[in-house]
Amino acid sequence: MFVSSSNTEIIELLKSKGYQLNDNSNIYSVDSFSNIDDELFSLYNGVGLRLNKSAKILELLGKDCLDFIHRITTNSILNLPANEFIKTIFTNEKGRIIGLADILNLGENLLLKTDFFFKDKIIAWINRYVITDDVTVKEPSNNNLVIDFFGPQRFSFIEWLFDSQSISVSSNKIEKIRLEDFELLLLSSSREHSENGSFSLILNDKDLLSLLSFILNKTGPFDFNLIGKTAFESYRIEQGILNAESELNDNFNPHELNLSELIDTKKGCYIGQEVLARLETYDKVQKKITGLEFSEDIISDVSTEILDENNEIAGYITSKVYSHKLKKYIGLGVIRKKYLSGENHLYVITKQNNKVRTAIHNLPFIKTVR
Repeated sequence: MFVSSSNTEIIELLKSKGYQLNDNSNIYSVDSFSNIDDELFSLYNGVGLRLNKSAKILELLGKDCLDFIHRITTNSILNLPANEFIKTIFTNEKGRIIGLADILNLGENLLLKTDFFFKDKIIAWINRYVITDDVTVKEPSNNNLVIDFFGPQRFSFIEWLFDSQSISVSSNKIEKIRLEDFELLLLSSSREHSENGSFSLILNDKDLLSLLSFILNKTGPFDFNLIGKTAFESYRIEQGILNAESELNDNFNPHELNLSELIDTKKGCYIGQEVLARLETYDKVQKKITGLEFSEDIISDVSTEILDENNEIAGYITSKVYSHKLKKYIGLGVIRKKYLSGENHLYVITKQNNKVRTAIHNLPFIKTVR
């Protein structure tokens, strides 16, 4: 986990701007920086800044990197232009998910942006298949951090923030930005699977204090807020944003998680290609990710199994939360297709053996302005 020598300075900066933190807080572990309702308002109506503690940056070195990643992952990587990035999936021989990653072509080198939960798996998977290819994957010597921006005002805010940089906010572009004596990368994405459209900044950890000071002194007329863990988890599930540990794992394949657009069906073989192609061609996908609505509190006291009225397993809960915006308990789950119509009575069982009514809900729970 990130621990910075300037953590105390960052906390003092945030407190000076009205944010609520304890003196010993880790800035990545704050439940709420201000008020949960205010943070959710920024996510849905303004712009929210999230310190993404789980993001991890890897370096890809060698002349064969694009060709190699193209051959072992689901998306088409081979002709990725310089200063663009693309999301792809590492799958195993059974088509199950090993990890998701953004491949960044910086021209002179490649970066791989992924989640900490996937990092070691992806490194091991790449090393497993490198034989004669000129490919090396490693963690960079600099400790990189990622900051994400969400909300309908994010486009205008980024243009306002970096008005002197002549940046382009077109989808899947990488912009190199220089501020004072440090540099950062801006990644813009608006695709549905990419966390409902977001901007990400990649920077060196030593520059975080300077960057936050720059941003907080230039929030302008925007409905801006830092976003803590509680508000983001509520927003994540309301919007059907998949979590690395909960949903994006080897229990599921990309089709079950509605990630088929990250599979290029026209490219050649990749690991898991035959299984995934057969599932799609013959309509063999038996389960799908969906929203779930619960009749009462299920946060800690419930099984992950979802049962029908005959006590048959209909699916599994993958994430659950109290929605502060909807004022109810909701979740995400992978459910067998025959139950997705919502016509069946479904339940989860508490530790006290009580049945909690569970209803299917289409994703997202709340429509957002793009």
